[in-house]
Amino acid sequence: MKATQTSQLNADLAAAKENLAKLCARWEELEAIKAAAEKQ
Repeated sequence: MKATQTSQLNADLAAAKENLAKLCARWEELEAIKAAAEKQ
């Protein structure tokens, strides 16, 4: 595998991990909202 391909894959992987972290954070926010709504 070429070095350029490797660095591109690493960049893609880093972007995917960042996106996943954002999605997980959003999921937690939604769960908190849901829990608060159920308490009322």
